[in-house]
Amino acid sequence: MKIPKIKFEFNQELDFNLAWEFYNNPNQAGANFWNNGALKHHSGLKEMEIVSKKRDFLLNYINCYYKQQKNRIEKRKKEIEVLYDKKHSQFFDEIGKIFKDYPWPKGKYIAYLSIFDFCPRFLNDKTFFVFVDDNDQNMIFTISHEMLHFIFYDYCLAKHFDIFKKQDTESGPFWEIAEIFNVVVQQTPGFTALHGKINNGYPDLEPKIKSAKDLWTGDIDSWIKSFDLLSIKE
Repeated sequence: MKIPKIKFEFNQELDFNLAWEFYNNPNQAGANFWNNGALKHHSGLKEMEIVSKKRDFLLNYINCYYKQQKNRIEKRKKEIEVLYDKKHSQFFDEIGKIFKDYPWPKGKYIAYLSIFDFCPRFLNDKTFFVFVDDNDQNMIFTISHEMLHFIFYDYCLAKHFDIFKKQDTESGPFWEIAEIFNVVVQQTPGFTALHGKINNGYPDLEPKIKSAKDLWTGDIDSWIKSFDLLSIKE
C-alpha cells in the first residue's frame, strides 16, 4: 500500500480564520472548543469579551504571538517532523491491517501547525490542524486521529456505499460513527503502543462508546455492519 507523505506547515492566515470560526461557533457534541482550545492556552484572549472590535483584537493577538514566538515554534516544527519520521511506519502498518491494504485517498496531506488546540480536519483536500505545543504523545495521537478520518470516510463510501450514501460527513450518524471508530481503534494495543493510552472523545458520544468497543473484533467490515447504535441504516 502506497502511503501519503505529510507536510508540516504554518499558515497564520488559516490559523486566524479557524480561531475566529471557533470563537463564534465554539460548541460541538458537548465540547467547548474556544474554552478548551484557545483560552486554556492563551489567557490574554479573555479580553475579547470586553472589547468592541473582537475580530481586530484576535487578529492583532495572533500576529503578535507569531512574531514573538517565531523561533520557538519553528524549533518545535522541526522536532515534530523528526518525531513523525520515527513513528509513521508503525502507524501505517496498523492502518494496513485494519483497512485490509485499502489505498489511501488522494489529497494534499498537509498538517498545519496551529497555536490553538482545535485540530479540525478537512476531508476534501486531506488537510488538518495539530496543536504545535502538544507533547509528543498527544501530537502522534492527533496526527493518527485525523489520518484515520481520511481513510475511514473514504473506505466507508467505497465499501459500504449503501449504508453511507445519504449521510453527511460533518454531522449526524456518519460523523458520529467516524469519531466513535477512532476512539475504539486508538485504544487497541497497536495504537496504544504508538502513542500511549489517551482518552480523547466528545462527551455527548460517551454513552455509545462502550457498546461500540464490545462490537469490535478487529474486522472493520463486520464492525460497520453490526454497529446499529446510531440507526444509520434507513
